[in-house]
Amino acid sequence: MANIQGEFNSIANELTRLFKDEIKKLGLVDTGKLINSIEFTATKTTSGYKLSMSAEDYFQYLDKKYNISQSVYRTAGYKNVQTRIAQVYNLIILEELKRN
Repeated sequence: MANIQGEFNSIANELTRLFKDEIKKLGLVDTGKLINSIEFTATKTTSGYKLSMSAEDYFQYLDKKYNISQSVYRTAGYKNVQTRIAQVYNLIILEELKRN
């Protein structure tokens, strides 16, 4: 079986990069405090995996003003992330079917 946690960690790293790249592209880096605070993590839960983002509190205000998340969601990189998530969940399902 593939290392599922490792795959989700890689996806979390890619999401982190995509958001940081968008913030840089928009010219929103001043002190670096915000960009250094952005991090996605992948956590195994009882029902699967959860991808969570942490960032300085004021990210939400900048996101609303500059549409950072929406811009990221329109990128080819984000579409690749969606495909990778679907592939990992397919692996999980196939592994569960093999066990039963």
